[in-house]
Parts: sequence; structure tokens; C-alpha cells
Amino acid sequence: MPRKDEVTIPLQDYNNQLTVTSLSGVLSNFADIALGTTHSQGVEFFHAVEDGLSDQLTGLHKGHCLSLKNSNGETLLIVAARFGHIDIVKKLVEDSDVDETDNEGWSALLNAAQNGYTEICNILLQNGASVDLSDLMGWTPLMWAVYNNHLDTVNLLLENKAHPNTVDEEDGLTPLILASGRGFEEIVESLLKYGGSTNACDKFGSTPLIWASRKGFLGIVELLLSNGCELDAVGMHGSTALMLATKGNFVNVVEKLLAHDPNVNVCDLNGQSALATAAREGYADIVELLIQSGAFVNLVDRYGNSILASAVRSGNINIVRLLLDKFADVNAKDSENRTPLHLAIDKSYIDMVALILEKKPNLEVKNNEGETPLFRAVKTRHVAITQLLLNAGAKVSCYDNYNDNPLHLAIKARSQRLTKLLLTNPADSRLLYRPNKLGETPYSLDQSNPAPVLPLIFGQIDGSVEANTMLGYDIYSDVLADILCDPVQNLPMTVGFFAKWGSGKSLLLPKMRDSMKYFARNWLESVELTLSYGFIIASAIFTAILCIVGVTFASISGSQRIVNITAICIVTVYVIIILSYLLLYYFTKKTYWKSVKHLQKSVAKFLRRLRLVVDVLSLNSPERSHKELIASPVCFLFADDHKLSSVGGHQSFTVILKTLYEAIEDHYGSLAVRLIMGISPTFRVEKQPKYRRYCGLPILVTTIFTYIFLGLGCIFATKGFLEIETELEPSDMNFIISGVFIILFIIFLIYPLYVIIYHVIFNSGHRRMQKLNKMAPEIPFETLIHKMQNEVRKMSNAVLALDSFTNSQTRLVVMVDGMENNEREKIVKMLDTLTLLFGTEPKSPFVLILAVDRHVIVRAAAETIKSTRAGVDRTGHDYVKNIVTLPFYIHNQNIRKMIKDIKAKAEKGEWVNETMVRRDTLSGSRMSLTIRDTENMSRKNFALQSDNHQNAGKFLYNDDYFSNINPNSLRRISNSTQLSGRLLRSFDVDFSWVTLSVWIGLIEQWPFRMAWLIEKGVSSSAENVTLYDIFLKLRHRIPVKHPLAKLDKSQKNFEKVLKKSAQLVEPLTAGKIRLFLPCSCNFDPYLKKLVTVEFISDNDDNLTEFNLSEILFNLTTQSLLKDKDYWNKQETVLTKMGCSEVVSFVEQLQLPDDRIKNISKKVYDLNLSGIVLLNFNLDELQKEMNIPIGDWGMFKLLVETLRKATRRKVLNSMSIAAATQEVKDRINVAKQQIINEEAPESAAVQAVKVKKLIKAQSLTAEVYDDLYTTPSFTAPTSPTNETYKEFSRGPMSVKSVRNETINEEDEIDSNKSDDGSNLLKFDSGEEDEEDEPHFSYDMEDINSEDDDENKNLEEVRLLSKEHN
Repeated sequence: MPRKDEVTIPLQDYNNQLTVTSLSGVLSNFADIALGTTHSQGVEFFHAVEDGLSDQLTGLHKGHCLSLKNSNGETLLIVAARFGHIDIVKKLVEDSDVDETDNEGWSALLNAAQNGYTEICNILLQNGASVDLSDLMGWTPLMWAVYNNHLDTVNLLLENKAHPNTVDEEDGLTPLILASGRGFEEIVESLLKYGGSTNACDKFGSTPLIWASRKGFLGIVELLLSNGCELDAVGMHGSTALMLATKGNFVNVVEKLLAHDPNVNVCDLNGQSALATAAREGYADIVELLIQSGAFVNLVDRYGNSILASAVRSGNINIVRLLLDKFADVNAKDSENRTPLHLAIDKSYIDMVALILEKKPNLEVKNNEGETPLFRAVKTRHVAITQLLLNAGAKVSCYDNYNDNPLHLAIKARSQRLTKLLLTNPADSRLLYRPNKLGETPYSLDQSNPAPVLPLIFGQIDGSVEANTMLGYDIYSDVLADILCDPVQNLPMTVGFFAKWGSGKSLLLPKMRDSMKYFARNWLESVELTLSYGFIIASAIFTAILCIVGVTFASISGSQRIVNITAICIVTVYVIIILSYLLLYYFTKKTYWKSVKHLQKSVAKFLRRLRLVVDVLSLNSPERSHKELIASPVCFLFADDHKLSSVGGHQSFTVILKTLYEAIEDHYGSLAVRLIMGISPTFRVEKQPKYRRYCGLPILVTTIFTYIFLGLGCIFATKGFLEIETELEPSDMNFIISGVFIILFIIFLIYPLYVIIYHVIFNSGHRRMQKLNKMAPEIPFETLIHKMQNEVRKMSNAVLALDSFTNSQTRLVVMVDGMENNEREKIVKMLDTLTLLFGTEPKSPFVLILAVDRHVIVRAAAETIKSTRAGVDRTGHDYVKNIVTLPFYIHNQNIRKMIKDIKAKAEKGEWVNETMVRRDTLSGSRMSLTIRDTENMSRKNFALQSDNHQNAGKFLYNDDYFSNINPNSLRRISNSTQLSGRLLRSFDVDFSWVTLSVWIGLIEQWPFRMAWLIEKGVSSSAENVTLYDIFLKLRHRIPVKHPLAKLDKSQKNFEKVLKKSAQLVEPLTAGKIRLFLPCSCNFDPYLKKLVTVEFISDNDDNLTEFNLSEILFNLTTQSLLKDKDYWNKQETVLTKMGCSEVVSFVEQLQLPDDRIKNISKKVYDLNLSGIVLLNFNLDELQKEMNIPIGDWGMFKLLVETLRKATRRKVLNSMSIAAATQEVKDRINVAKQQIINEEAPESAAVQAVKVKKLIKAQSLTAEVYDDLYTTPSFTAPTSPTNETYKEFSRGPMSVKSVRNETINEEDEIDSNKSDDGSNLLKFDSGEEDEEDEPHFSYDMEDINSEDDDENKNLEEVRLLSKEHN
């Protein structure tokens, strides 16, 4: 390749058009060649021009200027203009062609304009250069000058009549577009001055305004707008100037454009408006401007995305708020059917979710995968968003395309917090037993995991639930239904619902029925029509057999035409049925018509029941494993409700069985139930054959033979009938062969046909019960019961067999209301019959619910036992315990108090206790935990780990003290623990299962003694006083020879069990009693009332003396250390002690110095800080320390003493000031009661008030007794101590209190009216009489409350005189 400055003169081809003028040029060239100047001197000329050396161009003449060119075709003038040498240009311009171009079409003017050489441009223009001469791309000098921002050159060209609207050939660009797009404001102004078109557009339609707006050149936009440009012109991709300014976030440009009122709702090729672009990019200021200008907020792009959805994706909550304030559609769906709420949940924008929920969106909208917003929140494991959605009313019962509900996801994620939230409403516990398409239920998934979460979570209710709803027994019925719906529940079960006779509590039974139906799931409930090839093939076989039989009967006529028509009709019917089936299956996937859905479900149910009939006839019932039972749905079938007053005659029992038969047939289908009754069900284990056997062969084989015999018989018969018409001498051989096959067919079919006809038509359960009812008066009652037992056994086996075929669990529920019956001589016989029929057969699927007055049954059973002189050691209470496996007492009064406390705490922003603080708040997943929360969680985790090592079953059932418990009692304890635990969970009470199990076991074994401890524990003001300490205070007051004491079993072990319960990680304390009592389903509240009325009220004692354990504790603290006052000199809270503080106590032990040093070294080596000593097992610690037994004894006493001191100090952390104030409040209340009381309505009322005053001062003394028994504390020296001393001296008289009050309160008006209007209503906490049974515990000498009050009548009269 030659250099750019090298002169090349190519050889010219022969041209016959050569003229004289061109010939002179050739001659000139030849002259130059002859002179030797073409190559060497031409190169020097170009070098001189490039370097600006004009003095070296002396030998240059006109011919050189015209003919010399370099390899690019440039002349000397073009090179001079390109390099900007003005003097050379002036020298060459006169002898050169100014419009000469190079190989690319560039002239000298183009080069000068591109490089901004204005003077050269002026010289060229004055010498006649063409101002609009363009290059090969169509660009003129003006366009190059504009492109490179040469303002002077642009002005010069415009002054010389350059065309301001020149359009290039490739892109359609104009000078104004170039200037606007590159931001040259002054050039734009010049172009506009000389007539530049503001609406000219490039090949994509983009105008100068669009180009300027795209880059945000505000000045140029203003110039264009002031010159009347088109505001709504559409450019590339359908974008307008407003859209491009919005996309670039040029707020000032957008504001300027909006000032000229553009069309803000224009959409680009993707269907996005300017507002959609701003919302997608997150430009809140522009969104606000566009909304103020009237932009539509509900436009949807071509992909189905709404503007609100784009705003949610951007994550800018201000934009979302602006759109929602303008009524953006919160339910708009995108191409995947996702709403803005779905998108916000997927992005975990909790604040945005809360904002959208304020607009009440549809919370049940599903995306393409069938997922609702709640489902997505659980899937992303976002607890706070899940809480928001549940509070907004999202349904937990939603499910996706795989029939998974949110509980499936929460259980799979092993998230206890999510599961607890989803089970907030106890009614949603039914979803634990809803299977997905794989047959997995949340319950089975949890049980298959080694560390299940459901045993600790059984639902909760919010503290804001109204009291009337709770008193409507919703919570009781739901929790009981949850217990009975457990797939692994041990059946049969007898539930004893105990209430007062005539109290009307039997209204709970219908509510329990509704809850159980709500929790249950029918095996046909979620059935869907599927494409079954087995149904198509079976239908084809049946159609073939039917066709053969039809053709046989048609052949009797002897007409071939009739035979063909019959066959065609039968086949046509089959084709129509199959096509209808396929169309119905297709339309169920494509349409949502209710009629089609209803038809689809009806057909699916028919096919499922038909399949069940085939299974019953052909298969042995499979024996299901425990894992399969867990995943099986539970369904309840109910007999008609019966009153116990009507139950007892044989007719009532037969009616119960009759209604159960009707319910079973309605559930499974009459045909399947009656067949399974006629064919004795056999349960198949793994090695047994799958198919039933008939005639020694599997029934499938015999069925095939039967069809073959029928087909062959019909074929030969048809052939014989047709031969009669076609042949002159027909043969009888065909009829003989046909008869043989028909006889074989009948032989194989006769027994199954007999079974089907007899049991389906003539021997149904309904007929058998009618027959049994008619013959009942003629046979003995024992025979009748025996026949009924056989029917119940058949029913049970049939239900179990049908359940194995349908992979379900059906439970037969019999509810009996005995609240209105008082016929004690018949009641035991009635209950015995019910228990014998429905409660004794192992694994039978019966649930017997008895709503009775327990004490009526106890008295009736006691009289029966006494009259028969059988079972001398047995009582009526033992009889009730023997027949009832789940006792259920309702504590209405305690529940009301708990609800009141929860509501009061909630209004104050508190909860019942610190362990009940719910951390699943709106910001709980994002905010860091405080130090206090971390400590609480650590304690909770430690307790939970301890519970895992020390489970309830191991403590109760393997303990020697409970070794005499029979299996029935163990079952009662287990069931009661489950029910009580779920009730506690329903009220959001955190507890230890071990502690609760011990509590239920104590109540079950020693109800009388526990009634004493409960009465004292409930009235105690100290939360952390253990039940064992309370027992030590009351042990000498409990009358062990009282008739009620016979309720307790193994009396010698009671104290040992209590002592062991005090050693638990969470021991039984007074605070635990108040929490557990309202939900203790096996504790009779009337027993507590009897103990209170009979003993506590009349012999009240403040029990302020130290008990034995406290005395031993004080002696230990005084003799253990060398310095007796060292307890008060050091911090005695173990949780705050380090190793050095522990060693300081060790050094005070009364041991030799060398032994103390050894123990101290062990403390440092093992890092035995206070928190370790508080929680570590002492037996394991002894092994680790390995010190002599005497030294270990002293160290162990020290640790136990520090532990007890720590507990007492935590107990007293409420401050002495609070206790003092409590005493003052009690005294003031007592004084006001005396002052305001003028004329009691009766002596009984006055006696009650006197008792309350005495009890108030005893409770006051008890507060100080509990507070000041710790060695490390001393009583405060406040004026209130005098009051305490005065109370300690004994009961104060009413008169002294009243006089003292009058002296202190001078402002009381002595002339105050004595009309009784100022009487204070005492909140005595009297028990609701309707909530407890009326009957006593076999005590004939218990007087009524009014009789007890009359004993103090004389004292009341004296007090009345003093008062008046």
C-alpha cells in the first residue's frame, strides 16, 4: 500500500473518446515526467503542505494543483484545508478546484468545517465552494460543524445559505437533531434562527425534542418548546420525549414538559406509559408529578404488569403509597397471576405489605402455582409478614396445585414460630390432617421427623377474643375435637363431660359435634375426576359381555339385521359414555362452571364408590402400618343424640345402632357396607395373598372363567339360532355346548349372587335392627345385649375393613346427654350397657361422650355396690374412673378470670408473664434482640433441653411412686395432659410438659390433698413458693381420716412425689397453680369448694410460721459459714456470680485451709461460675470435682443454699416498697368497708363481710411472711411496720378499725346518709354455682353455706351493735 503522501499516476486505459482538451493535459503530464517532477517533487509538495511550509511550494504551478493527488484521492487544497494552513489555502485556492473531492467524497470545505477552521471555510466559500456539498454518507459541512460543536463555523455556513434541514442518507439526521442530541444549546439557537425544523425526525421518528429529552438538556428543551415543536411525537420503540426524560430521571425536564400539557398516558410498544416507567425505576418525584398531571394509575402493559406491580418491584414505598392513594387496583394480576401483594411478599418488603393490607386486598388470589399471599409468606419463611396476613384475615386453609397447605410448608421448614402462628385459631388444627396429592399430612410429616414440633404447639387464641365467645365453649369443643382427631389416638375412648345436674351445659354437645365435623375430612371430600385407563378397559370388557348377551337375545329373531343393529347400539352407547367421560375430564381442567364442577364431583364419587365395591368383592382387607395410619384422614360419624333418661330400654340401644348403620351407609355407600357385612372381612398381613379365594382359586381367576363361560355359551347359542333360519336341517350341537357353558356360568355365579342378593336386599343392618327390636320383649336382656354386641362387633370390623380400602380412619361417635336424668337406680345399668357395647372392644372405632353429673353417678354406683355387696374396697369414684378415659371438667369461673387478666394485660401492653412474650412481632425478624431478650431465650432454650432429657412419661410411668397405677389410670393421665396442654396453648401460656404431667398425675392420684394445696396456692401472693413448701405448711392441717381422704391412693407416697416435683427444672409453684388450674380438665372444682367451705373458711389461719424446710434453711445458713453475717455482705444471686465470688463463699466454709484451697482450685479449673452452679446437675458435678465425701457434702450444702437464696431474692425483686403499698391498700380497703357499711341486708351478708375483713388482714400478714423469710433480707424500717406488727398481734376488731379510720380521715362527713347506698360490694371471688356440681362427695354431714354462717350469728349481732 502506498503512503498517503505518495504520488501515484496510474496508467490510463485506451479511450477512443479522447479530446483535444484532455490531450493537452496528457501532454502536460508527459512534460512533467520529462522534467522528473511527478513522483519525487510531488511527494515533497504534499509534505510541505502537511507541515505548513509554504516557501517550499515555489516550484508549484497550476497543473500540479489540479493533477497531484495522494493515495486517498486528496488534492493539495484538501490536505491544506484538513490541516488548517490558511496561507497555503490562499495560495492554492485560485489554481485549484474548490469542490474537488477525495475517494470518500470529502471536499476541502467538508474538512475545514469538520475541524472548525472558520477562516478557511470563509476563503473557500468566497472562492465558490458549494456550501451543501455532502460526503458519501450525505453529511454536509454544516452537519459536521454542528456535530463537532464549532459554533463560528456553523454561523458562517448558515450565513452563506447552508441548508439547516439537510437530512443524511442513512439515519435521516438533521443538524438540529445532532445539536439537540449532543447538547449544543447555542448551535440549536442558531439553527432555529435560520429556520431549523423542530419537528424533523430521523428514520425512527425521533424529533430534536426527543433527543434532547433523552439526555436531559433542559435549555435545549426550552428552546424547542418555545419554537413550537411537537410535544407528543413518537420516536424509537414508541417512546415520547416525556417517556425518555422519565427514564433518565430528569425531573426538571419532565416538569418543563408537563407544563405544556402533553399526553401523559401515551404508551410505548411494550404498553408502558411514562408513569409505569417511573414506577418501575423508582423515581418517586416524577411519579408524583405525573399523577398530579392526570396519569392513569391502572394501565397494564403488554405483559400484564400493572403500574402498582412495577412500583412494588422497585421497592420504593413512597411510590406505592402515591399509587394506592389514587386508587390503584391492589388486586391487579400480572402474566403469572401474581398480585402486588404476592410481589411484595416475594421481595420481603414488610412495610409495603402492611401498606397494601390497609387497602383491603383479596387475600385468597392464587398465582399460576395456586399459591395465595399467605402461602408465599410461609414459603419464604417470613414470620412477620405471616403475622400481618393472619391479622388481616388470610385463610390458613388455602392450598396450592399440589394440595399443600401452609402447615405442610411450615412443618417441612421445621419452623416452630410459623407453625405456632398458623395454629393461632384452634379450629385450624384440622388442617394438620389434610393430605396433599402425595398423601402426606402435616401431622404425618411432623411425626416422621426425629424432632417433631407439634407436640409443643396445639394452637393459640388471641387475648382480644371476647369473653362471651369463650363462654360459648368454642375453645373447649375445638380442643376436644383436636384430641379426638389425632390419627394415632388409642380407641375406644369414653369422654366424661362432667357438669352440674340441670345446669344446661349439655348445649356444649352440639358445639362439639360441629367442631368434630369441622376438623374431620371425608375420604370423598377432595376427590377429583382423573383419567383412569382401568375404568376405560373395565368398561370395554363389560360392554363386550353385554354386547355378546344382547346379540344372543337378538339372534332369537333369526334376523342378521337385528343382530347387527343390537351390536352397533351397544357399542355406540359405550363410545358415548367414554366420550362423555373424556369431555368431562377435559372441561374440569379448563372451566370453572359450578354445574360442571358439581357433575365432575358426582361422577368421581360414583367411580370411587364403585371401586370400593370391587375392592370389597375381590381383595382381602390390608393391615395398615403405623406410618400409614398417621397419614390417614380422620372422619366422624354420629349416632342420633340421646337423653340418658330415654336410654335404658332396648329400643334406645337399637335406635343408636340403627342410626350408626345409616351414617356408615351414607358415608361409604350402601352397596359396599352391606357387602362387607355379608363377606366376613379378613385383614391381610404381608405374607398372605392379596386377592380373596373362591373355589380354591383367586377370585380374579374365577371371575375370568365366569366371563369366559358366559361368552362361550352366548356365542354357541347365537350360532344355533342363526342356523335355524339359514339351514334346512339345523344341528342341536350348538345348543348343547351352549347349555354346558351356561350351567358352568351359573355354578360359578350362584354363591356370589346369593351373597349379594341376600345381604344387600334382605339382610341390611336396618332390617336386622328392626327385627331385633321386635324380638327384644321375648328374649332375656342378657341375650339381647349379646346380640347387640355381635352387631357392634360386625359394625366395627366392617368400618375398619372399609377404612383400610379407602386409607382413612372413621370414628363412630355416640353422644349421650345425662344432665337431666336423676333416676339413680337405673343410671348404672344404662352406663354399664353403653360401656359394654362401645367401650370395651380393643381397637374398635368408637368414641362415647357422656354428658353427666359425676356426683349423681358416684352416688348411684355407691348404692349399687352397697346393695350387691360386691367390691367392698371399690367406691363410686372408682367406678367412674374405670369407665371414663378422658375426664373433662369445665372451669368457667377460672377461665373468665384468665380472660379478664389477658385482656387487662393486653390493654396495658403486657402479657401474663415474661415467658409469654411473643417475639413474632412485625419487626421481630429484622430487629436485633436486646440483652434481656437474649437472656430470656437462653433460659427458655436451656429449659427446653432439660425437658427433652427428662420427659413426662419417664418421670410418671417409670417412677417407683407411680408403680401401682393401672393402665386405665395411665391412660387417663395421658389424655388429661394432652387436653390440658392444648387448652394452655390456646391461651398462649408457655409451660413445661413435664411439670404439667406431674400436676395432672398428682390430681389424678391425690385429689383431696391437692384441693388443699390448690386452695392455699391460689390465695398465696408469692409466685415462686413451691407446692412442696405449701404442703409442709399444711401437712398437719389436712384431715387424713376425713371421708374425702379416701379419694386419694397411695397416701404414703404423696409427700415423696411432691418433693421430687420440686426438683424439676420448672418446679410446681403457686404461680404454676394459678396458670394450670383453669385448664386442668381432670380436677373437680366442686371438690375445691367443699374443702374451702368446710375447712378453710371456718378455720382460716394465716400460716405465718416458718415451716420445717425454712427452719432447716435458716440453720444451714447460720452454721455453714465461719462468718454468719457473710450472707448479707455479698451478692447471693448465683446468676451474677463469677468464679471469684464462688471461691469467696468457699473460703468461708468451716473446713481446713488445705481442703479449701483444693476446692477453690477445682472451682477455677472447672470454671464453676454462678450460672453453672444454678443449672448444672449436682450428681454429675460430684464426679467432675472428685473430692472427699465430707468436703463434697459441705460444698453441696453451700450450692443448695445459694440456689434457694437466689430463688427467694428473685421472688422479692418486686421491691419492698411495692409490698408496703400492698399492705396499705389492704388496710384502706378494710377501713372503707367498715365506714361505708351502714345497714346490712341480712345477718348472713354481714357475717360474710366480717370473714372477708379477717381474711384481708391474714393475707396482709402472709405477704410479709413470704417476703422476709430469706436470711439476706431484713424487714424495712418504714411506718408500715407498725401496721404489720399490729396485724401480727391478732385479728383486729371492727370497732377499732373504724375508730382508727375516723381519727385519720377528718374530711369524712359525719352526717353522711345511712340509707345503705354507700355499701361497698365486695369482690369475694365467690364461685359460680352453675359451674359446679351440686352433689357432695358421699358426705351426709356437710351443711350448707347458710348454716355455716348462722353459727356466727351472735358475733354478728354484737358487731352490728358496735357499728350502729
